[in-house]
Amino acid sequence: MKEASATEENGEAESRYQQKVLQALRSILDVLKSMRNEKASCETVMKDNMEHFKKVVKSQLSLPILVPEEVAVLNAALCDMELSISLCAVQIHNLRTLGSKNQIAKAVLLAIFSRSLCCKIQWKKRGKDLRFAFGHLINLNAVFGVVINSVLAIHKRPSLPMSTMTEVIQKARRFIGYEYSQSITKSACAAATENQVDDDDAAITKADKETIMAIDQRMVQLNKALIEYDAQHEQPPKKRNSV
Repeated sequence: MKEASATEENGEAESRYQQKVLQALRSILDVLKSMRNEKASCETVMKDNMEHFKKVVKSQLSLPILVPEEVAVLNAALCDMELSISLCAVQIHNLRTLGSKNQIAKAVLLAIFSRSLCCKIQWKKRGKDLRFAFGHLINLNAVFGVVINSVLAIHKRPSLPMSTMTEVIQKARRFIGYEYSQSITKSACAAATENQVDDDDAAITKADKETIMAIDQRMVQLNKALIEYDAQHEQPPKKRNSV
């Protein structure tokens, strides 16, 4: 009797364990299904609306930016969700064949910043360096982040956390700036030496953390808006002359 009872208890324990395993597998399958649906939704939106997205970007922006003053103007323009979505979609489409985070980051920066501009800007203000800082520009950096993660997703690679994302963007800016500074005479570039170009401070302040959180939240909004995009296909506004 005791042996039968023990056997019965073992059978019940095994059954409970199997149920837990099945429940865990169902949860994983639900997540994977959700990810596939989201990816399919985003791909469908881009396929159905790419010409519209291109028209919006072309009608409102003149890229790449050549002077530091226009960076803040672009960031302000990107408050408009339609413009941000369109710029993201166009860049994701253009860069879809790139496979590494560094390649994508460099390419998206070069699409929006000129090579010479990368010499004249920095991630954040430091010391006596008076170059324009762009690390606090939430709308612009959110576009960079969405493009980089979306292209990585095309190649089934994991998204970058915001701490890594900011490092990748900084590295791309430094590389382009240094590369450009070496291709011209030193007097032609605001940041002529390697030390000055490769200067972004690694120290993270409370303000930096708050900015990173704000960029992350904006990226969530952009991703959601892109997936759920319902184009009105209205006549695009006239081109912004200052960007």
